[in-house]
Amino acid sequence: ATLADLRTRFPDWLERLYELYGVLESGIPFPIAERPNPFEVFRAEVIDSDLAMPEALLIAVMGDVWVGLTEFRRVEGEPTWLAQELTGVAPSHRKQGVATALKVTGLTWAREHGYHRIRTWNDSRNEGMLAVNNRLGLSRSHAIVQYLLELEG
Repeated sequence: ATLADLRTRFPDWLERLYELYGVLESGIPFPIAERPNPFEVFRAEVIDSDLAMPEALLIAVMGDVWVGLTEFRRVEGEPTWLAQELTGVAPSHRKQGVATALKVTGLTWAREHGYHRIRTWNDSRNEGMLAVNNRLGLSRSHAIVQYLLELEG
């Protein structure tokens, strides 16, 4: 279902979405532990941003439980492009095709709404999502290497 639809069905939609983001982001491999974004930052980036598209934020719902999502956003200055931001599935529902179904549904939606290019990115250690993107025919672009130095004191 889209976030636009779920907002009418679930009075606590915003809290559910924030909680789901926290679960999904905690499973992304980062070189250092990431803290969940404060609620205000989450809301500004995911809900209130001019690039946000509630009609293109797709959420996998099993019964009343939100188990995964894929988020498409506008790309500034590129009216026929979308950025596919976070895609993820709660650990309890992984390896069941949910991420692939979300991505396929999102790509279909994008095509039906006149978008011609989708860009996304993955951590090189996220083998599950890399496999999904490869199966769906996404082509790899350049790589970016992130360096980290922790200074003591």
